[in-house]
Amino acid sequence: MKKLVIALIGILLFSCGQSIDDKARKLIEDELKKTMNDFNSYEFVEMTSPDTVYTYFIDTEMGYELYKERMQFSTDSLLWSVKLEFVSNENEKTDLKNKIEQGVKLVEEYNNSIKDFVPKPKGMSVDFTYRENNELGAKVIRIDTYYFDLEMTKITDSKRYWLKLYPVYQTV
Repeated sequence: MKKLVIALIGILLFSCGQSIDDKARKLIEDELKKTMNDFNSYEFVEMTSPDTVYTYFIDTEMGYELYKERMQFSTDSLLWSVKLEFVSNENEKTDLKNKIEQGVKLVEEYNNSIKDFVPKPKGMSVDFTYRENNELGAKVIRIDTYYFDLEMTKITDSKRYWLKLYPVYQTV
């Protein structure tokens, strides 16, 4: 009997907690209350399940530095290649060839670093669709992507990708 009571209490405790979807929706709706033109016109449409967002190699300090050097090499190498065709001085030719070889090694280092990079979770994201009245009072549907911290306690970023005006009139 004791085990049954403990099991029931455990089930009740876990069932009372907010799901990850509920947390995301609440955070988004709280943000919309602050930012929407007319929150009274808000209508929820749909939301994707939260998905993990991972770090990119370029987000790291080393990745960013290597990326900048690689981009610089890309622009310089074009100039060096053209210059190499017209330079008659052997010392200058050797110098340009060495620069190109160093750049090729840099690109190889960058590519190898990317292969060795292990992405780490940095947050969660959802696509959130809703209707609202815009500034002119027209009903619009919006699809925004929201990004959250890993604990789903705050929104870290958002992007608006799509806007559609309603009603859509069709001619027959």
